[in-house]
Amino acid sequence: MAAVDARDPVDILTDESDPVARAKALLELGLRAKARDDVDMAVRHLHDAYDLDPTDEVTRETLRSLGKPVPTEESAKKVSFWRRWFGR
Repeated sequence: MAAVDARDPVDILTDESDPVARAKALLELGLRAKARDDVDMAVRHLHDAYDLDPTDEVTRETLRSLGKPVPTEESAKKVSFWRRWFGR
């Protein structure tokens, strides 16, 4: 089981260059925005998280729950592969 980063997501975004850590922080911000019914902000954070890690199932399911289209898992893996290969 992966260690949970107890830092504030904003601190992670300003301090980290690791795309997975940044995606998790953006997911957390998206979930917080969704909890306070700020759908536009939630979608923005979740799309940013998806761009960094398109294979994260929680991000994908949360976007779906907000009525946003999300590519299939296989498509997400292909996108992730090419982004890693070409450096985004």
